[in-house]
Amino acid sequence: MSLSQIFYDMRSVDASANWEIVKRLEEIEKKKGEDGNMKNVPSVAYDIDDEGFKALVRTIALSTTSFFAYTASNDEIRAKIAKDGKININSVPKDFAEGQAMWAEYCDTKKKMIEIEEAKPYTKRCVQGDASETGLIKFCQPLLMGDKYGCYNEKGLNGVRDQFPYARGVDDVDAIIPFSSDIKFNLQVRDMCKENQSPSTAEENAWIFIKGAPERVLGRCKTILV
Repeated sequence: MSLSQIFYDMRSVDASANWEIVKRLEEIEKKKGEDGNMKNVPSVAYDIDDEGFKALVRTIALSTTSFFAYTASNDEIRAKIAKDGKININSVPKDFAEGQAMWAEYCDTKKKMIEIEEAKPYTKRCVQGDASETGLIKFCQPLLMGDKYGCYNEKGLNGVRDQFPYARGVDDVDAIIPFSSDIKFNLQVRDMCKENQSPSTAEENAWIFIKGAPERVLGRCKTILV
């Protein structure tokens, strides 16, 4: 799932060009030297320096719960061992334990499969959680990894979420209203200044992040950021 359009500052913007893919393609063309052609690199329609866009990216990170995670299943590892070893899968044990047959092959194969997953662009990686959020976090993750892709140095989704955790004094469950087809929105309460337990300004206080059907979101808002 990928994004095609995003709406902010009262306008719709093309979001089909993923920041990570653009930067990867730029690097490929640069390595070609004089033979490189930047026309092969898609241009982005969004402005990464725009304050509205920055706010949108951070809001997406703080209003979603899905995350990147990959766990190779036992059957997947068995199939990989059989394929790499060019043996019948029936020759591969169905269960593995330390000290038993092919345990070393099992551990080595599992490690390689994780390395292969982590080498993929985020657009191709496995996502755990709400399927409707897949395109959102695949779009935002590269933008939040400034140390790698030269954008916002927030250490990715996890970095933003750790910086602004669920509101203090409540359990995670109490700080979340999960999405459902009945209410058509989800909501999270985030602590915008976890170091200050006695906030004196609105910016330091607990904030509500909500996303969902426009009529459900707009009906709960009094102002709009432009």
